[in-house]
Amino acid sequence: NFRFDIDSLGNVYYPVYSPIDNVSIIKVNKSGEVIDRIESVFPVANNQGSHRQVKLFQRDEEGNFIVIGANLPYIEYLDPSGKSLKRFDLDNFEPIKRAIDSLEVDISNGFFQPNSIPMVIMDAQYDSGRLYIKFTDRVGYNRSNARNLLVFEINKEELKLEKILKFKTGTR
Repeated sequence: NFRFDIDSLGNVYYPVYSPIDNVSIIKVNKSGEVIDRIESVFPVANNQGSHRQVKLFQRDEEGNFIVIGANLPYIEYLDPSGKSLKRFDLDNFEPIKRAIDSLEVDISNGFFQPNSIPMVIMDAQYDSGRLYIKFTDRVGYNRSNARNLLVFEINKEELKLEKILKFKTGTR
């Protein structure tokens, strides 16, 4: 479930977790050598450490990074060198706020293995000024048949919720 991207020169970008130097994305050339390390520092809540790492990122048309944590209430917009342009708080949007609150309670109650990375945001895609976020709402006893998609308009200055799509799937 880790996102990666390839630029026009064939360099590959991967999300990584490095608690020592806060590196969140590495850039690897065609020979497999790490040629750049991009930092993104999300605030740590409740001493969750690795549970607060970057899992997903997308690049816009200008090569800026849209960095998303799997269980973080933030989207970070970074320029190609890793400088923060804007941080958006997903806690401002229901139902992600509700899902993240539920996840925090489950983490604090010890419902996850120490080495697991519990997730709310399952995937994200960026296309032409829109960010599509697939997530689990984590609310209720039977979440197995629920799929949710948020559609945002996004740029370096603004994140605007355009629509919420809820899908119910069956077993067939």
